Amino acid sequence: MHWFRPSLAAVLLAGCGGYTVTPAPEGPTLPSRGDECSVRYEHITYDQASTRYRYLGSVLLTHVSSDDHPDDLEKDVEREACRMGGEVVTPFATGIGFLQFAVWRSG
Repeated sequence: MHWFRPSLAAVLLAGCGGYTVTPAPEGPTLPSRGDECSVRYEHITYDQASTRYRYLGSVLLTHVSSDDHPDDLEKDVEREACRMGGEVVTPFATGIGFLQFAVWRSG
């Protein structure tokens, strides 16, 4: 199963595509891992992740609609997580028209 589909199903906004990607670094500043790196997705809570990883920030997707393709959304989250130096992404929040993912790093 595609990792993005359960989160995207929670977004029940009709209309045209054209979502916005907003990285929000909050933790330690780490070197970028480039625009394309290996990112692992874990479906665990923020509290569970915080006992295993260092929190680096989040990636917020707004104006998300059913017209937006999950593969495109996933690539944008991965790119921003890599730029933050992240290795792990977890679901953070969802709502009508938005998805937010926490970005983490081992060690």
